[in-house]
Amino acid sequence: MSIVKYRFLGIVPLREPYYLCNEKMEVMIRTHIDILHRHESLPSQAHRSLFERCAFFMNKADGCSFLKKWQNRLSYKHIEELVWNNRGRYSISNYFVVVICLFAWQDIYAQKIIYGKVSDAQTHKPLSGATVMLDNSETGTTTDHTGTFRMSVPSRSGKKIKVKYIGYKGRSVAFGQKPCVSDSICCNVELQPLDNLLSDVVVLGKSKAQTHREVPSAVTIIDGKTLKYKTATLNEILDNAAGIKVAQQGGLGNASRIIIQGMDGKRIGIFVNGMPMGNSDEFQLSSIPIDMIEEVEVYKGIIPAWLGGDGLGGAVNILLKDFKSNHLEAAFEAASYNTYMGSLQLKRYLGKTSTALHVGAMMNYAKNNYSFSSPFELGRIIHRDHDAYLHGGFSVGISSRQLWFDQFDITLSGDYYRKEIQGGLMNVQNNIQHAFTRTHSASTALSLEKSFMNGKLTAQLHSTVGLSLVNQVDTSHYCYDFIGNKFLSGSGRGEIGSVPNDSHDRHITIRELLNLTYRIDSRQLITWNTNYRYGRKMPKDELADRYSRLPTSGYPSRLRTIVSGLTHEWKLYDGKFTNELGIKLFNHYSRVLPFAESIMLQDKLRTSTNHSTMIGWSEAMALHLLPNNALTLKASVQSTVRMPIAEELFGDGVLLLPSEKLRPERSFNINAGAIWLINAGRYPQVRIGLNTFYMSAKDMIKLMYSSMNMAYDNIGKVRVVGMDMEIDSKMNRWLDIQGNITWQDARDMRKYAVGGGENYHYRYRIPNMPYLFGNVGLRLYKEGLLGRSTSSALASSFGFTKEFSYNWEASNNNTMLIPARYSWDVALHHSFNNQCQLSLEIRNILNRENWAEFRYPMERRTFHLKMKYIINKL
Repeated sequence: MSIVKYRFLGIVPLREPYYLCNEKMEVMIRTHIDILHRHESLPSQAHRSLFERCAFFMNKADGCSFLKKWQNRLSYKHIEELVWNNRGRYSISNYFVVVICLFAWQDIYAQKIIYGKVSDAQTHKPLSGATVMLDNSETGTTTDHTGTFRMSVPSRSGKKIKVKYIGYKGRSVAFGQKPCVSDSICCNVELQPLDNLLSDVVVLGKSKAQTHREVPSAVTIIDGKTLKYKTATLNEILDNAAGIKVAQQGGLGNASRIIIQGMDGKRIGIFVNGMPMGNSDEFQLSSIPIDMIEEVEVYKGIIPAWLGGDGLGGAVNILLKDFKSNHLEAAFEAASYNTYMGSLQLKRYLGKTSTALHVGAMMNYAKNNYSFSSPFELGRIIHRDHDAYLHGGFSVGISSRQLWFDQFDITLSGDYYRKEIQGGLMNVQNNIQHAFTRTHSASTALSLEKSFMNGKLTAQLHSTVGLSLVNQVDTSHYCYDFIGNKFLSGSGRGEIGSVPNDSHDRHITIRELLNLTYRIDSRQLITWNTNYRYGRKMPKDELADRYSRLPTSGYPSRLRTIVSGLTHEWKLYDGKFTNELGIKLFNHYSRVLPFAESIMLQDKLRTSTNHSTMIGWSEAMALHLLPNNALTLKASVQSTVRMPIAEELFGDGVLLLPSEKLRPERSFNINAGAIWLINAGRYPQVRIGLNTFYMSAKDMIKLMYSSMNMAYDNIGKVRVVGMDMEIDSKMNRWLDIQGNITWQDARDMRKYAVGGGENYHYRYRIPNMPYLFGNVGLRLYKEGLLGRSTSSALASSFGFTKEFSYNWEASNNNTMLIPARYSWDVALHHSFNNQCQLSLEIRNILNRENWAEFRYPMERRTFHLKMKYIINKL
């Protein structure tokens, strides 16, 4: 007697004979055991203790063919030995029990397991719900929420699997015959998004963007289809999205800040492919051409654990295009007011390896020489003639997936900025003619990813080190006004401040983000992330120091911030319920020299040191209801902290004074919302999204102004409530309609003023914060309209912002108001052969005079012409 491994297909208690042959089942049973071989007899009860179990699949056809062969050799005695009730008594009751005991040698009827992961070829994110089928058979499965699939197939089956996912090109992939582990074969598959976005009909309930929207956090997704029809910069794209407002101070190159849920600028983190780049005030979004962007994720409220970092308002993660074949792409745009933008992208693979060289270059120039009506002198037209902006940049890097790391990328980049200054804050009558800022910067970025423990543990490291030289140049002996008068500078030299400037400030920045993700099982994972930020400013302005006889630009200052967090994600009920629980530790340290006037009052030079450690936490959940997860309910609550950044603490030595006593901001946030998909898979397809939010922030840092200078200050307690709603509908194959509206109410909740006494601004709206705005747009597209292999699209959008005040609303006769803003844009896009594309856009077609924050004038009607050429074979 010897132990031999066989296949045991199953015991099926049924009321009708041959039920198994008639029922259309793809899978019969999932059990494989070792039994005692005794002349092909059935195993006795005495040897059941020797059984060993593992998972495998057997299809219907094999089961039926062997059932007919063995049915006459099976007796009820044998059946009774294999069927017993919970009390240990043998019974067949009223069942007609079909027993399939099919014995054959392992090498004849052996099974093999095919497993792997299906992901996006450009973003490498997992695709949930992808269909995986064995070639020329009905055997198949779908991927789970992690993009993973596992399927048992007969050893003599085909050697290919077919993978399909809505919005992606299907693939037929051959898998190797050599098992990786035991009888398992690994087969990872990457799918390419459909290139022809004009004709791509995406089912809203299953698209890649919709999968991202269903995470527990409140999120707005801007996909490549939206970007394709625009000639705008990323600032204009974000300004049209739900729950987001971008406040600008002029044309291309002028200062801008992102507002999300009543939180602005420095409270919004900016990430590129998950790599921290600072906040929306530190990083210029216009420096990334939209032709390089695949998708933009805007997280409102809670920042996802894998991004890490601090922040009150949320985060913007920009996903760049990652081409999987040799690719060359060039784009050039010309627009009104002498505006020109160009970009170049190149990716070249080395042989047949996954190692590639990628190069990028871009150039932006705008003279911004438009005219506007003076808000301070009725009837006077002012022509801006000193507001030019120039930016040139390049990047070169190497990426690979063949080294020891699963993902490796190192990039070197350099940038040059030059921005003329015209007018001062709240004082556009001052016609500055010579002052400008200039910046040279260089940085290196390293991104690493590696999986351990058979993919259960994933480590990611993103690191950036940057060095910049900033010049503030204001040396003119004369000043000017818009009437044409020229007069001597009040301070002898300089047009802006009380002393001239010719600074050579050096800035060093280091940002590190480490993510460790451990997958406990298919439903649970733990993420630990640590974000380290270091900043150092080494100011130098000999001209200003000589005039003031003081170190006007200050002394070297340092800033160090560490944010470390632990998050647990748990998916229940087949992924229909997701819960995320997290805790974060915030540590902040800074050394700042106060402003020169404060230094004069000190007996000896002393630095101001700030050090604090705080704890925050978050809880977020999402529940998917109705068939196809058509309804998603979301809720999140968070206690978070934002540390002061270098600019807030150090100032700039010209307009911004140091604020060495700033305290970290604290906030308690609540978000609740829902996403409802209507007619998923049919026309008209409609997606409705609603999000409500509440925030209570303490020690909120706000830019305050006085005279010609500004400084940041903690203005106390702020409460924000609001909601945003978005509707996106595909009416038919050629028409899309979108719309969104946002209302947010941010108010000062301090009962007592700084220094004591009643706060006269109690419950007043926070100045310079729009509270009601929205957008509506439509797109028409058609293939073959002007010939074969062509596609055309017409897009139109309308945006409005209600009137708001840029000072405290202390009186009904408040004159410091920003008028309501209306803008209607129309764009025409045509693709000739998927290589050459032409776009024409007219913005503010009604030629309205619009104003931005602090009553800064915006451009009137502008024209934009853009050409792009793509080469996929090099």
